[in-house]
Amino acid sequence: MWTQIIKSAKELFTISERSTRNKEEIAKLRTDFDTLEDKVDQLTTAIHLLANDNMRMKEEIKNNREAETRERENLALRLENEMLKFERRLPSGDKQER
Repeated sequence: MWTQIIKSAKELFTISERSTRNKEEIAKLRTDFDTLEDKVDQLTTAIHLLANDNMRMKEEIKNNREAETRERENLALRLENEMLKFERRLPSGDKQER
C-alpha cells in the first residue's frame, strides 16, 4: 500500500512538473506567436505601401508620357508653323525668271 501511495505521489509530482513546463512553453509560444503576428502585420503594411507607391509611379509615368506626347505634338506644330511662315517670305520662282 505504501508503495502504491509513493508511486502515485511520484506520478502526481511528475504530472505537476510536466504541467508547469507545458504552461511555461505555452506562454513562450504565445509570446513567439505574438511577435510573429506583429512581424506579419508590419510586412503586410510594407507590401501595401509598396503597392501604393508602385501604382503612383505607374500613374506618374503615364502622365509624363502623355505630357511628353503633347509636348512633341506642340513642337511639331510650331515647327510646321515656322516653316509655313518661312515659305511665305520666300519670293516666288516666277518673279526671278522675269
